[in-house]
Amino acid sequence: MSAICLQWLYETAQGMASIVEVGSYKGRSTHALCSGCPGTVTAVDHWIMMFGPRAGTFRAGALATFKENVGHFKNLNIIQAPSLEAVLTFKDASIDMVFIDGDHSYEGVKADVLAWIPKAKKLICGHDYHGATPGVIQAVEELFPGRFRVIPQTNIWAVDLEVKSGDKPETGKRGRKPGTRKSKERSPGSPAPRPDD
Repeated sequence: MSAICLQWLYETAQGMASIVEVGSYKGRSTHALCSGCPGTVTAVDHWIMMFGPRAGTFRAGALATFKENVGHFKNLNIIQAPSLEAVLTFKDASIDMVFIDGDHSYEGVKADVLAWIPKAKKLICGHDYHGATPGVIQAVEELFPGRFRVIPQTNIWAVDLEVKSGDKPETGKRGRKPGTRKSKERSPGSPAPRPDD
């Protein structure tokens, strides 16, 4: 994850009382969130290999590194479980921000967004909106047509959920009315997104 992405997470976290991060791996983004958030940051990850010859095996080394990197934060809560199990422990509208960076397949991103969006009050966002992860792009564009933005010079997508004064969300949908934001906010000449972790 780039320094610009980490800075955006840190700054955004400062305005949140509670955050859930889905997919924490070794804790780089978790560190930024915990450093910024005055409230609780919950890191959700199963630390299991998703692909390759060791798919399905527990990554004990990654979990140990995660705890070494961020275990000292007093505002950190760790849930070692699959995303779709962990989400069941949260009430609707109980979290200010959800950051999704887990399963990058179309099915995985879509399932995570659909499961976690009822839990979020202010913001749902995620990482890896770039060509190397087409599943992320497809899911975000399908679920939030005209409602999401890409943070300039990053590969973070975001959807504001908080209803501003005078805004009325469409029936059955949360957040801003579709079409009230540009779908992508990249400044001219900004670097193309690159795959990074």
